[in-house]
Amino acid sequence: MPLVRLDGELDLLGVPEVEEALDLAGADGTAVVLDLRGLAFIDSSGLRCILLADRARRARGESLVCLASREGPVGRLVDLLDLSGEIDVREDLEEGGPPTA
Repeated sequence: MPLVRLDGELDLLGVPEVEEALDLAGADGTAVVLDLRGLAFIDSSGLRCILLADRARRARGESLVCLASREGPVGRLVDLLDLSGEIDVREDLEEGGPPTA
């Protein structure tokens, strides 16, 4: 299962690089894991990038699993905006069962 790991910040400047990495990682149709635990900051454009990538993969019958600490910036933003039903966010891969491709 391909893994894309992000560190530092995900904002408007980093979105194109993340989009490209996710496209390359998921080129074979397998589930992709996006590790966001190393992010110290994410803005609305970063969150939008993740939401759109997830929706595109779901439309193709694929999946995107996001790893994020509940206390970290991504986990707090997902909770604040009540997006837990929109994107698959887990603290680790064992949580919630295996991702589906």
